Amino acid sequence: MVNIAKPNGNGLSHNKFSELNVGQQGLILNNATRATQSTQLGGIILGNANLQGQAAGLILNEVTGGNPSQL
Repeated sequence: MVNIAKPNGNGLSHNKFSELNVGQQGLILNNATRATQSTQLGGIILGNANLQGQAAGLILNEVTGGNPSQL
């Protein structure tokens, strides 16, 4: 699970990774503002404190490393 970055004033959460790989089990991008959130993939998860009550309208994941991502 990735607790995404707090969105900017336009609702964009810009997340930077040197490497990003997703296994067969999948990956949750946590955009939950409540204390807990029910998900299909991970069951009940804790809310993302980074968001400070404001969910992202758009999530940008930027991978800056030289290795290819395995998705």
